[in-house]
Amino acid sequence: MKRLCPPENSGYAEKRFKHPFRPPTFSSIIILVLNYHLDPVTQMSTSVPTPLSPKQIFANYIDTIRNPVSNISPGNSFFTLLANVLSHDSVHVVGFYDIARCHTQAVIEFDDMYVSLSYNQDGVFQALLANSTNKQLQQIVISNGNASLVELSPEERITIILDLDFNGRRWEGFVKNGSPFGYGCLYDEEGNLEYEGFILNRTYTCYGKHYYGGIECLSYAGGYCDGKRCGKGISYDRCGEQDFDGNWYDNCKQKRLTNSLSQFPLLFITLERLSIPSQYSQGDAISTLVFSPLLVHLQSIEIGESCFPSIQHFVVDGLASLEFISIGNLSLQNPSFNKENEFVFQIIHCPKLYTISLGQSVGYAMNIAELNDLPSLKEVSMSKYCFLKTRSFSLMRT
Repeated sequence: MKRLCPPENSGYAEKRFKHPFRPPTFSSIIILVLNYHLDPVTQMSTSVPTPLSPKQIFANYIDTIRNPVSNISPGNSFFTLLANVLSHDSVHVVGFYDIARCHTQAVIEFDDMYVSLSYNQDGVFQALLANSTNKQLQQIVISNGNASLVELSPEERITIILDLDFNGRRWEGFVKNGSPFGYGCLYDEEGNLEYEGFILNRTYTCYGKHYYGGIECLSYAGGYCDGKRCGKGISYDRCGEQDFDGNWYDNCKQKRLTNSLSQFPLLFITLERLSIPSQYSQGDAISTLVFSPLLVHLQSIEIGESCFPSIQHFVVDGLASLEFISIGNLSLQNPSFNKENEFVFQIIHCPKLYTISLGQSVGYAMNIAELNDLPSLKEVSMSKYCFLKTRSFSLMRT
Protein backbone atom coordinates (compact mmCIF):
# COMPACT_ATOMS: atom_id res chain seq x y z
CA MET A 1 0.00 0.00 0.00
CA LYS A 2 1.07 3.55 -0.66
CA ARG A 3 0.44 6.36 1.84
CA LEU A 4 -0.24 9.94 0.85
CA CYS A 5 -0.45 12.86 3.25
CA PRO A 6 -3.01 15.68 2.84
CA PRO A 7 -1.83 18.33 0.36
CA GLU A 8 -1.19 21.80 1.34
CA ASN A 9 -28.67 29.33 -39.52
CA SER A 10 -30.22 29.07 -41.82
CA GLY A 11 -33.88 28.00 -42.25
CA TYR A 12 -35.43 29.90 -39.39
CA ALA A 13 -38.04 32.56 -39.12
CA GLU A 14 -37.29 35.14 -36.49
CA LYS A 15 -38.86 38.48 -35.78
CA ARG A 16 -37.61 40.96 -33.25
CA PHE A 17 -39.78 43.85 -32.13
CA LYS A 18 -38.77 47.16 -30.71
CA HIS A 19 -39.90 47.65 -27.15
CA PRO A 20 -42.72 47.22 -26.46
CA PHE A 21 -44.13 44.41 -28.64
CA ARG A 22 -47.92 44.44 -28.79
CA PRO A 23 -49.97 41.75 -30.50
CA PRO A 24 -52.68 43.07 -32.84
CA THR A 25 -55.61 44.52 -30.93
CA PHE A 26 -58.25 43.51 -33.47
CA SER A 27 -58.07 39.86 -32.50
CA SER A 28 -58.47 38.20 -29.16
CA ILE A 29 -56.59 35.11 -30.26
CA ILE A 30 -53.59 34.68 -32.51
CA ILE A 31 -53.18 31.24 -34.02
CA LEU A 32 -50.06 30.42 -35.93
CA VAL A 33 -50.22 27.19 -37.88
CA LEU A 34 -46.94 25.91 -39.22
CA ASN A 35 -47.37 23.55 -42.13
CA TYR A 36 -44.44 21.52 -43.28
CA HIS A 37 -43.73 18.56 -45.48
CA LEU A 38 -42.90 15.20 -43.97
CA ASP A 39 -40.89 12.89 -46.16
CA PRO A 40 -42.37 9.41 -46.40
CA VAL A 41 -40.56 6.82 -44.37
CA THR A 42 -39.70 3.65 -46.19
CA GLN A 43 -39.46 0.59 -44.02
CA MET A 44 -36.38 -1.26 -45.11
CA SER A 45 -36.72 -4.31 -42.94
CA THR A 46 -39.33 -6.04 -40.83
CA SER A 47 -36.77 -7.42 -38.42
CA VAL A 48 -36.66 -5.83 -34.97
CA PRO A 49 -33.20 -5.45 -33.44
CA THR A 50 -32.64 -6.84 -29.98
CA PRO A 51 -32.81 -3.92 -27.51
CA LEU A 52 -29.65 -3.15 -25.64
CA SER A 53 -29.50 -3.61 -21.89
CA PRO A 54 -29.06 -0.49 -19.71
CA LYS A 55 -25.48 -1.55 -19.02
CA GLN A 56 -24.72 -1.83 -22.74
CA ILE A 57 -26.35 1.54 -23.44
CA PHE A 58 -24.07 3.28 -20.95
CA ALA A 59 -21.01 1.37 -22.17
CA ASN A 60 -21.67 2.47 -25.76
CA TYR A 61 -22.18 6.05 -24.66
CA ILE A 62 -18.90 6.12 -22.77
CA ASP A 63 -17.18 4.82 -25.90
CA THR A 64 -18.56 7.81 -27.85
CA ILE A 65 -16.97 10.16 -25.30
CA ARG A 66 -13.64 8.35 -25.50
CA ASN A 67 -13.77 8.21 -29.31
CA PRO A 68 -15.89 11.17 -30.43
CA VAL A 69 -17.39 11.37 -33.90
CA SER A 70 -17.15 14.81 -35.48
CA ASN A 71 -20.88 15.19 -36.27
CA ILE A 72 -22.23 13.72 -33.02
CA SER A 73 -22.38 15.59 -29.70
CA PRO A 74 -22.27 13.14 -26.76
CA GLY A 75 -23.54 15.87 -24.45
CA ASN A 76 -26.72 16.43 -26.42
CA SER A 77 -27.43 12.70 -26.81
CA PHE A 78 -27.16 11.81 -23.12
CA PHE A 79 -30.80 12.50 -22.28
CA THR A 80 -31.99 10.32 -25.16
CA LEU A 81 -29.82 7.60 -23.67
CA LEU A 82 -31.33 8.22 -20.25
CA ALA A 83 -34.86 7.91 -21.63
CA ASN A 84 -33.96 4.55 -23.16
CA VAL A 85 -32.46 3.32 -19.89
CA LEU A 86 -35.46 4.38 -17.81
CA SER A 87 -37.83 2.56 -20.19
CA HIS A 88 -36.44 -0.83 -19.12
CA ASP A 89 -38.53 -2.78 -16.61
CA SER A 90 -35.40 -3.99 -14.84
CA VAL A 91 -34.39 -0.47 -13.85
CA HIS A 92 -35.22 0.88 -10.39
CA VAL A 93 -35.11 4.66 -10.03
CA VAL A 94 -35.65 6.99 -7.10
CA GLY A 95 -35.22 10.68 -7.72
CA PHE A 96 -36.90 14.05 -7.95
CA TYR A 97 -36.23 17.26 -9.82
CA ASP A 98 -36.97 20.58 -8.12
CA ILE A 99 -38.13 22.87 -10.92
CA ALA A 100 -38.04 25.93 -8.65
CA ARG A 101 -34.44 25.41 -7.48
CA CYS A 102 -33.14 23.63 -10.61
CA HIS A 103 -31.77 20.85 -8.44
CA THR A 104 -31.81 17.07 -8.83
CA GLN A 105 -30.97 14.02 -6.74
CA ALA A 106 -31.56 10.59 -8.24
CA VAL A 107 -30.16 7.07 -8.14
CA ILE A 108 -30.77 4.49 -10.88
CA GLU A 109 -30.10 0.84 -10.12
CA PHE A 110 -29.81 -2.10 -12.53
CA ASP A 111 -27.74 -5.29 -12.68
CA ASP A 112 -24.58 -4.56 -10.65
CA MET A 113 -24.67 -0.84 -11.50
CA TYR A 114 -25.61 2.23 -9.49
CA VAL A 115 -25.95 5.56 -11.31
CA SER A 116 -26.15 8.79 -9.34
CA LEU A 117 -27.59 11.81 -11.17
CA SER A 118 -27.33 15.45 -10.15
CA TYR A 119 -28.17 18.77 -11.80
CA ASN A 120 -27.60 22.31 -10.53
CA GLN A 121 -28.64 25.90 -11.28
CA ASP A 122 -25.62 26.47 -13.51
CA GLY A 123 -26.97 23.87 -15.94
CA VAL A 124 -24.18 21.41 -15.14
CA PHE A 125 -25.30 17.79 -15.17
CA GLN A 126 -23.33 14.98 -13.55
CA ALA A 127 -23.74 11.22 -13.78
CA LEU A 128 -21.65 8.90 -11.62
CA LEU A 129 -21.57 5.24 -12.66
CA ALA A 130 -20.49 2.71 -10.02
CA ASN A 131 -19.94 -0.97 -10.76
CA SER A 132 -20.30 -2.99 -7.55
CA THR A 133 -18.51 -5.99 -9.13
CA ASN A 134 -15.26 -4.47 -10.37
CA LYS A 135 -15.49 -1.44 -8.02
CA GLN A 136 -15.03 0.98 -10.92
CA LEU A 137 -16.35 4.57 -10.75
CA GLN A 138 -16.84 6.76 -13.83
CA GLN A 139 -17.82 10.41 -13.79
CA ILE A 140 -19.66 12.02 -16.72
CA VAL A 141 -20.05 15.80 -16.68
CA ILE A 142 -22.28 17.59 -19.22
CA SER A 143 -22.16 21.35 -19.62
CA ASN A 144 -23.16 23.52 -22.58
CA GLY A 145 -23.75 20.45 -24.72
CA ASN A 146 -20.29 19.06 -24.10
CA ALA A 147 -19.58 15.79 -22.29
CA SER A 148 -16.41 14.85 -20.43
CA LEU A 149 -15.39 11.59 -18.77
CA VAL A 150 -13.26 11.12 -15.67
CA GLU A 151 -12.12 7.64 -14.67
CA LEU A 152 -9.15 5.84 -13.16
CA SER A 153 -6.33 4.82 -15.43
CA PRO A 154 -5.03 1.24 -15.05
CA GLU A 155 -2.03 2.63 -13.14
CA GLU A 156 -4.34 4.37 -10.65
CA ARG A 157 -6.34 1.25 -9.80
CA ILE A 158 -4.36 0.52 -6.63
CA THR A 159 -5.40 0.86 -2.99
CA ILE A 160 -3.86 3.90 -1.35
CA ILE A 161 -3.91 5.01 2.29
CA LEU A 162 -4.77 8.71 2.22
CA ASP A 163 -4.64 10.82 5.39
CA LEU A 164 -7.59 13.23 5.21
CA ASP A 165 -6.64 15.49 8.10
CA PHE A 166 -4.19 15.71 10.99
CA ASN A 167 -6.64 14.17 13.47
CA GLY A 168 -6.37 10.65 12.09
CA ARG A 169 -9.23 10.38 9.61
CA ARG A 170 -8.09 8.31 6.65
CA TRP A 171 -9.24 6.76 3.41
CA GLU A 172 -8.09 3.39 2.16
CA GLY A 173 -9.12 2.95 -1.45
CA PHE A 174 -8.80 4.42 -4.92
CA VAL A 175 -7.45 7.95 -5.30
CA LYS A 176 -7.33 10.42 -8.21
CA ASN A 177 -5.61 13.80 -8.14
CA GLY A 178 -5.02 13.48 -4.41
CA SER A 179 -8.68 12.87 -3.46
CA PRO A 180 -10.82 9.75 -2.87
CA PHE A 181 -12.25 8.52 -6.16
CA GLY A 182 -14.14 5.25 -6.28
CA TYR A 183 -14.38 2.35 -3.86
CA GLY A 184 -12.74 2.09 -0.46
CA CYS A 185 -13.09 2.39 3.31
CA LEU A 186 -13.29 5.55 5.39
CA TYR A 187 -12.03 5.50 9.00
CA ASP A 188 -12.68 8.06 11.75
CA GLU A 189 -10.16 9.66 14.12
CA GLU A 190 -10.21 6.61 16.41
CA GLY A 191 -9.57 4.18 13.59
CA ASN A 192 -13.14 2.89 13.51
CA LEU A 193 -14.74 2.00 10.18
CA GLU A 194 -17.17 4.77 9.28
CA TYR A 195 -18.08 4.00 5.66
CA GLU A 196 -17.39 1.43 3.00
CA GLY A 197 -18.39 2.10 -0.58
CA PHE A 198 -18.01 4.68 -3.34
CA ILE A 199 -16.82 8.22 -2.72
CA LEU A 200 -16.13 11.15 -5.03
CA ASN A 201 -13.72 13.53 -3.34
CA ARG A 202 -15.19 13.30 0.20
CA THR A 203 -18.84 12.76 -0.70
CA TYR A 204 -20.70 9.44 -0.51
CA THR A 205 -22.13 8.47 -3.87
CA CYS A 206 -23.92 5.67 -5.73
CA TYR A 207 -23.73 2.89 -3.13
CA GLY A 208 -22.20 2.32 0.26
CA LYS A 209 -22.48 1.09 3.83
CA HIS A 210 -22.43 3.48 6.77
CA TYR A 211 -21.57 2.40 10.32
CA TYR A 212 -22.40 3.74 13.77
CA GLY A 213 -19.45 5.55 15.27
CA GLY A 214 -17.38 3.68 17.81
CA ILE A 215 -19.11 0.30 17.53
CA GLU A 216 -18.73 -0.47 13.82
CA CYS A 217 -22.32 -1.66 13.71
CA LEU A 218 -24.00 -1.26 10.32
CA SER A 219 -26.30 1.77 10.20
CA TYR A 220 -27.32 1.83 6.54
CA ALA A 221 -26.63 -0.01 3.29
CA GLY A 222 -27.93 1.36 0.01
CA GLY A 223 -27.88 4.18 -2.51
CA TYR A 224 -26.35 7.63 -2.12
CA CYS A 225 -26.47 10.86 -4.12
CA ASP A 226 -24.50 13.98 -3.20
CA GLY A 227 -23.70 12.49 0.20
CA LYS A 228 -27.34 11.80 1.08
CA ARG A 229 -29.31 8.56 1.21
CA CYS A 230 -31.14 8.12 -2.07
CA GLY A 231 -32.51 5.06 -3.86
CA LYS A 232 -33.11 1.65 -2.37
CA GLY A 233 -31.61 1.15 1.06
CA ILE A 234 -31.88 -0.62 4.41
CA SER A 235 -31.35 1.09 7.76
CA TYR A 236 -30.54 -0.64 11.07
CA ASP A 237 -30.70 0.32 14.73
CA ARG A 238 -27.71 0.10 17.08
CA CYS A 239 -28.63 -3.45 18.02
CA GLY A 240 -28.36 -4.59 14.43
CA GLU A 241 -32.11 -4.94 13.91
CA GLN A 242 -33.53 -3.85 10.57
CA ASP A 243 -35.30 -0.52 10.90
CA PHE A 244 -36.49 0.26 7.35
CA ASP A 245 -36.19 -1.44 3.97
CA GLY A 246 -37.36 0.68 1.06
CA ASN A 247 -36.77 3.85 -0.91
CA TRP A 248 -34.94 6.94 0.29
CA TYR A 249 -34.65 10.49 -0.99
CA ASP A 250 -32.65 13.37 0.51
CA ASN A 251 -31.90 11.28 3.62
CA CYS A 252 -35.64 10.68 4.18
CA LYS A 253 -37.64 7.46 3.99
CA GLN A 254 -40.08 7.36 1.09
CA LYS A 255 -42.90 4.96 1.89
CA ARG A 256 -44.64 5.90 -1.36
CA LEU A 257 -43.17 7.26 -4.58
CA THR A 258 -45.88 9.42 -6.13
CA ASN A 259 -46.22 12.46 -8.38
CA SER A 260 -48.78 14.20 -6.17
CA LEU A 261 -49.00 18.00 -6.01
CA SER A 262 -48.27 17.79 -2.30
CA GLN A 263 -44.59 17.48 -3.25
CA PHE A 264 -44.57 20.29 -5.81
CA PRO A 265 -42.18 21.79 -6.97
CA LEU A 266 -40.53 18.37 -6.68
CA LEU A 267 -41.25 16.25 -9.74
CA PHE A 268 -40.52 12.53 -9.90
CA ILE A 269 -38.08 12.22 -12.81
CA THR A 270 -40.17 9.60 -14.61
CA LEU A 271 -43.23 11.89 -14.61
CA GLU A 272 -45.17 11.74 -17.90
CA ARG A 273 -47.85 14.41 -17.45
CA LEU A 274 -47.88 17.52 -15.26
CA SER A 275 -51.20 19.22 -14.54
CA ILE A 276 -51.41 22.27 -12.26
CA PRO A 277 -54.99 23.26 -11.29
CA SER A 278 -56.26 26.82 -11.66
CA GLN A 279 -55.49 29.26 -8.84
CA TYR A 280 -52.85 26.95 -7.42
CA SER A 281 -51.98 28.87 -4.25
CA GLN A 282 -48.72 27.10 -3.40
CA GLY A 283 -47.13 28.62 -6.49
CA ASP A 284 -47.72 32.25 -5.50
CA ALA A 285 -44.20 32.79 -4.18
CA ILE A 286 -42.37 30.84 -6.90
CA SER A 287 -40.35 33.10 -9.20
CA THR A 288 -38.56 30.47 -11.27
CA LEU A 289 -39.76 27.38 -13.12
CA VAL A 290 -37.10 25.54 -15.09
CA PHE A 291 -37.95 22.22 -16.73
CA SER A 292 -34.65 20.45 -17.39
CA PRO A 293 -33.78 17.70 -19.92
CA LEU A 294 -33.67 15.30 -16.99
CA LEU A 295 -37.47 14.99 -17.24
CA VAL A 296 -37.01 12.59 -20.12
CA HIS A 297 -40.55 11.12 -20.09
CA LEU A 298 -42.55 14.33 -19.61
CA GLN A 299 -45.08 14.53 -22.48
CA SER A 300 -47.37 17.36 -21.47
CA ILE A 301 -47.38 20.46 -19.27
CA GLU A 302 -50.77 21.92 -18.39
CA ILE A 303 -51.00 24.95 -16.12
CA GLY A 304 -54.44 26.26 -15.20
CA GLU A 305 -55.64 29.85 -14.84
CA SER A 306 -54.17 32.44 -12.44
CA CYS A 307 -51.10 30.43 -11.44
CA PHE A 308 -47.58 31.58 -10.56
CA PRO A 309 -48.23 35.37 -10.48
CA SER A 310 -44.65 36.15 -9.37
CA ILE A 311 -42.87 34.26 -12.12
CA GLN A 312 -39.71 35.81 -13.56
CA HIS A 313 -38.18 32.88 -15.42
CA PHE A 314 -40.15 30.18 -17.18
CA VAL A 315 -37.83 27.83 -19.07
CA VAL A 316 -38.61 24.58 -20.88
CA ASP A 317 -35.33 23.33 -22.30
CA GLY A 318 -34.44 20.06 -24.01
CA LEU A 319 -37.42 17.89 -23.06
CA ALA A 320 -37.10 14.96 -25.44
CA SER A 321 -40.65 13.61 -25.06
CA LEU A 322 -42.64 16.83 -24.61
CA GLU A 323 -45.54 17.18 -27.09
CA PHE A 324 -47.98 19.70 -25.61
CA ILE A 325 -47.90 22.87 -23.48
CA SER A 326 -51.00 24.69 -22.30
CA ILE A 327 -50.98 27.71 -19.97
CA GLY A 328 -54.29 29.20 -18.83
CA ASN A 329 -55.49 32.80 -18.60
CA LEU A 330 -53.64 35.20 -16.29
CA SER A 331 -50.90 32.70 -15.45
CA LEU A 332 -47.21 33.59 -15.55
CA GLN A 333 -48.06 37.25 -16.10
CA ASN A 334 -46.08 38.95 -13.28
CA PRO A 335 -47.44 42.51 -13.56
CA SER A 336 -44.39 44.00 -11.81
CA PHE A 337 -42.71 44.93 -15.09
CA ASN A 338 -39.31 46.58 -15.02
CA LYS A 339 -37.48 47.06 -18.30
CA GLU A 340 -34.15 46.74 -16.49
CA ASN A 341 -34.94 43.18 -15.39
CA GLU A 342 -34.41 40.15 -17.57
CA PHE A 343 -37.68 38.28 -17.13
CA VAL A 344 -37.54 35.34 -19.54
CA PHE A 345 -40.13 33.06 -21.15
CA GLN A 346 -38.32 30.32 -23.04
CA ILE A 347 -39.37 27.09 -24.76
CA ILE A 348 -36.42 25.62 -26.68
CA HIS A 349 -34.85 22.40 -27.95
CA CYS A 350 -37.97 20.19 -27.71
CA PRO A 351 -37.95 17.92 -30.78
CA LYS A 352 -41.48 16.47 -30.36
CA LEU A 353 -43.39 19.55 -29.21
CA TYR A 354 -46.22 20.24 -31.68
CA THR A 355 -48.69 22.50 -29.82
CA ILE A 356 -48.28 25.54 -27.59
CA SER A 357 -51.45 27.15 -26.21
CA LEU A 358 -51.17 30.38 -24.20
CA GLY A 359 -54.14 32.04 -22.51
CA GLN A 360 -54.81 35.70 -21.87
CA SER A 361 -51.90 37.77 -20.50
CA VAL A 362 -49.47 34.86 -20.32
CA GLY A 363 -45.97 36.31 -20.30
CA TYR A 364 -47.40 39.81 -19.89
CA ALA A 365 -44.26 41.27 -18.27
CA MET A 366 -41.61 39.01 -19.77
CA ASN A 367 -38.81 41.09 -21.29
CA ILE A 368 -37.69 38.26 -23.56
CA ALA A 369 -39.80 35.54 -25.17
CA GLU A 370 -38.17 32.75 -27.16
CA LEU A 371 -39.74 29.74 -28.90
CA ASN A 372 -36.80 28.19 -30.70
CA ASP A 373 -35.53 24.89 -32.08
CA LEU A 374 -38.94 23.20 -32.13
CA PRO A 375 -38.82 21.14 -35.36
CA SER A 376 -42.21 19.42 -34.85
CA LEU A 377 -44.13 22.58 -33.91
CA LYS A 378 -47.43 22.82 -35.82
CA GLU A 379 -49.57 25.27 -33.86
CA VAL A 380 -49.05 28.19 -31.51
CA SER A 381 -52.13 29.93 -30.09
CA MET A 382 -51.93 33.13 -28.05
CA SER A 383 -54.83 35.04 -26.50
CA LYS A 384 -54.85 38.82 -26.10
CA TYR A 385 -52.22 40.63 -24.05
CA CYS A 386 -49.70 37.76 -24.26
CA PHE A 387 -46.19 39.20 -24.09
CA LEU A 388 -47.66 42.71 -24.10
CA LYS A 389 -44.50 44.31 -22.71
CA THR A 390 -42.03 41.98 -24.36
CA ARG A 391 -39.21 43.84 -26.11
CA SER A 392 -37.74 40.81 -27.88
CA PHE A 393 -39.75 37.94 -29.34
CA SER A 394 -38.35 35.16 -31.51
CA LEU A 395 -39.85 32.05 -33.07
CA MET A 396 -37.58 29.52 -34.74
CA ARG A 397 -38.84 26.05 -35.61
CA THR A 398 -35.48 24.53 -36.58
